[in-house]
Amino acid sequence: MSRRCQPAPESELLILGLGNLLMGDDGLGVYAAEKLLPFRHPPKIDIVDGGTSLLFYLEQISRSRRLLVIDALLGNEPPGSLYRIDLDDISEGTDSFRTAHGIALSDVIALARSHTGFPSQVTIIGAEPLDCHPSIGLSPPVAAALPLLVEQVVHEIRIHCNQKENVLVRPVGTS
Repeated sequence: MSRRCQPAPESELLILGLGNLLMGDDGLGVYAAEKLLPFRHPPKIDIVDGGTSLLFYLEQISRSRRLLVIDALLGNEPPGSLYRIDLDDISEGTDSFRTAHGIALSDVIALARSHTGFPSQVTIIGAEPLDCHPSIGLSPPVAAALPLLVEQVVHEIRIHCNQKENVLVRPVGTS
């Protein structure tokens, strides 16, 4: 019996913001990623505006030890409600994350893991949308939740980096 050698990941943490900026609140993950991009962050942490194409990032996902996805999530709570979900806690066969992005997140993760064994952990952070119809910008409740969502992602990064308070530094002149 031959053993497959698992390659070392190129990224410790990949943060992937998903969404369509032309579909109102569906653009949430992209807006969040854009807010995080100016931060100086440790090496081996990548922040990516993934838009609507999960498959385009399959190779990068398969080379990341941990994946944190930011997206609009339907959970039947009031608009702007925040969610944090560990993908492995969701029962198999659930199509909960088959959205406008064309393929289920769980399918992309399964493909990535079949190649490299990574990512070993997948977390989804998002907010309940109000309106995902053609429009530009976030609805008021989702826009109000965006800073809290970004802080939740920053908290996840700090946990990943062993609770270092200065793990992310805002660039000079930003709030």
